[in-house]
Formats: sequence, C-alpha cells, structure tokens
Amino acid sequence: MQKKIFVFVLMVLCQYGYCHNSNVIITGYLQDCPNLQTVEIRKFTYYFQRRGDEDGVLYTATLKDGCFYCKIHLTEVTEYLSITFPGEYSGSNVSLFLCEQGDRIGIAITKKGTVFSGVGSAKYNCQYQLSRMAGISWTPQELKTLVAKKVYNYLSRCKEKYDRLFSVKIDLLKEYAGKMSAGSYRQIRTDIEGERLYTLYSSFGFWYNYPVSSEEHLQQAEFYKSHYLKWLPCPGDPASYAHSKYYTDWLIKKITLDNTIDNYIFDPKAILIAVVSKIKKTFKGVLREKLLLTAFIQFPPEDKPGITCLKESGALIKHPYFKKLFYHCEEKVPGASAFKFLLMDNTGKFISLNNFKNKIVVMDFWITGCSFSRDAKQGLKEIKRTFSADTNFVFLSVSADKSKKQWLNSLQDSSYNIKGDVNLFTNGLGSDHPVLKKYDYISFPQILIINKNQKVFCIKPPMPGSPESNKSFMALLREASAR
Repeated sequence: MQKKIFVFVLMVLCQYGYCHNSNVIITGYLQDCPNLQTVEIRKFTYYFQRRGDEDGVLYTATLKDGCFYCKIHLTEVTEYLSITFPGEYSGSNVSLFLCEQGDRIGIAITKKGTVFSGVGSAKYNCQYQLSRMAGISWTPQELKTLVAKKVYNYLSRCKEKYDRLFSVKIDLLKEYAGKMSAGSYRQIRTDIEGERLYTLYSSFGFWYNYPVSSEEHLQQAEFYKSHYLKWLPCPGDPASYAHSKYYTDWLIKKITLDNTIDNYIFDPKAILIAVVSKIKKTFKGVLREKLLLTAFIQFPPEDKPGITCLKESGALIKHPYFKKLFYHCEEKVPGASAFKFLLMDNTGKFISLNNFKNKIVVMDFWITGCSFSRDAKQGLKEIKRTFSADTNFVFLSVSADKSKKQWLNSLQDSSYNIKGDVNLFTNGLGSDHPVLKKYDYISFPQILIINKNQKVFCIKPPMPGSPESNKSFMALLREASAR
C-alpha cells in the first residue's frame, strides 16, 4: 500500500511540475478571440537586441475555443520567452519574459489584463507588472531644456528620472523575493539594471548631429566625464550579465562612448578595433563571447584590420550557440558570397542576383512611412544621376512592407520611387525575409553593395542624404568599380 501511495504522489508531482525537468509547459486562455487560430511562442537562449527575433526557436500552438497548450524545451536553466498574438490581439503580447526549467504556467488573457498561475508564476506576474510600468515623461517646461546651451540640464534630469524609475522597479521586485528562485530573482534584477544603464547611455546618441566644438558637444562631454566615464559593471555573476536582454548592449555602448567622448567622430572601423581590444582585456568566459559577438553584429568588419580582428577573435568563441552566430558574422564580411535572393518585381516577375552578373548591385531596403527611408531615397537620386551613364551599376529598390498593396501604392509616390530602379518586394515577410536576416537588417533604411563577382562589398555604407554622406557613398561605389 505504501508503495502505491508513493507512486501516486510521484505521478502527481510530475504532473504538476514539482519534479525537475528541462521543459516549460504553458497552458493559456485568450478571451474573445473567435478568429484567432494560432499563437506564436519564441524561445531565446541568449537575446541580441540588434538581431530581434532572428535567433528565437519558434513554437506554434493551435487555439481551440480560446485555449492553447505548448511544451518548450530549455537548454539552459533560465531562458527567455515571447508570446505573440497576431493582428488586433497584439496588445496582449508577452515580450521576453524570463522562464526557468520546470515552470508549469497557466496564462489567462482577458479584457482586464493578464494573469499567470501555476508553478513558477510569481516571476511572470512580476515581469508583467514591470512591463506595464510607464516610462519617463516630460512636461512642456522640461522639454525646453533640449534648447541649445541646456543639454547638461536635460541629461541631468534624464538621470534623475531613470534613477527614480529604477528604484520603483527594484521595490516591486523585492515584493517577490522568496517567491521565485534565487537565480531568477538575480536575473530579473540584472535586466532592470541593464535596461536603466542602456537607456541612460542612449541619451548621448544625438551629439553627432551637432557641429564639432559646439556648446552642445562640450556640455555632453562634461556631463559624461563627470557621471559615466568611470562607471564599471557592478560586481555580480558574469553569466547573468551574458543572459541579460540589455546588459551586454549597455557595455558595448559604454566602451563606444568612452572611445568617442573627446573627438565625437563615429568611425565604425576604428571603433570596432578599440571595442574588441577592450573586451579581450577586461572580460572572460561566456560574457566575453557574447560581448564580442555583439560588437561584430553592431560594427560589421569592413576592411582588412576588421576582418583580421574577427578571425583572431574566433578562437575565443567556445559556446556552441555563439559559434553558430560567429559563423554568421563571417558570412557578412567583404569578400563573402552574397545571398542568392529571389524577389518579385512590380510586374509579377521574379528577379534573382544571377540576373545581374558582372554588375555592381546596390540594394536599398525601405518601408513606407519611414522619413529616414525617404531621405535616403533623395540622396540616392543624386547618386544615380552621377552614375546614370555607367552601365556597370544596377540599383534595386527593395520594399520591406508587409502589405503588397501598400508597396504598390508607395511606388506611385516619387518619395519612394526613383526612375530606372528595379522595384522588388519581400513578399510581405519584411525583416523576416531571408535576405534581410542574412545581413541583420531589422530597421530601415539599409543599403547593401555587391561587387561584380557577386561578393559582399559593403553591408553598412554611409547612408545617402547629406552632401557629405552622398560624397562618401559615391567614393565607395567608385572603389567597387575599380576593383
């Protein structure tokens, strides 16, 4: 009898997730969704901001009467999940929540909000509340600090506001202390800290818009040196930093700003070498590996020193997950074979890279409604006029719009359509299309230059628009033609 009771108890424990295993079980209910048939769930072992959903393992769950079920296998103790509901239900999306091996989660999504229950649900409810917290806001009077000669005050107020928001989030997390594992608690705290630091350092991204030696430059440099230059990562678990959604991106941003604060010149080629050198000297293990990959994703090698730096760093990449991504970085360097795309033009004909053998191919990727895409198009118009008599060049205009109708309508607008362009469509896949995934194009506009031998020449050229950028871009095209 005792043996039977023991077996029964063991079965119950396994059923409800109290026995450790590497799976996460999610059972969900979505209210009032008669037209919804599937739910997409992605799992991320390590998340890279600049690659978006590219590295997520996709699970698709079928909805029946508003209910769905999904079993997800974790390769690490803690990973991240996102749950995506299409169309009108997108407001219920769960974005990058930390999950843990052995979780058995029930999720109920109603008009009143989202509630998690079951084994491990405390950390989900905590993260949901954190995600619903409003960001910082500005009064009309505060916005006036953006005016020239008040940049220092603006940055000071930014720091005060983000520090206050960080404190509120930490207080909320403390309410859940003891209700989740120590590892999950530590990881969520690291994410909160990483988000705060990343956002604070992002405040300095606009100085390149100001003339060198301007008052704005001087004030930003003064504030950065007095508040952020000497900041170092807080003592903690390097593996936790490596897993974090934001922490590694903050470290890359810090190293970049540390190297540009005095001259304000953003040269990706020089920055890459400096950033990689700092990473190798300062960090070890899985954190160093993720930082190296983040650096190469953000600053793709464009010249021989950069490519050499990439190859030398390869010996330091040991983690199987990162090795795969490192190979992806190697595929994008100048001289690598270009992606053999197949895209439909506005007449319904399919066009491939093989249609342009012995041509220098300039592909610009854009989306409707993007002012930066329109600005780049205007710059490309001038560039095309300069090279109009040169038959060695072909210009491909690639829309990343989700709607074919929207794309075709935009082609009627001269802001998006340049006479003589070959107009192509990503079939509604947008940044999920293989050609965009190949080059990590998750925002727009983007421009890719392919040489006559169908090899990558440059994946991040100067963006046309200003006279200086147009001049640099045309010099790059002449260099491609001369080789």
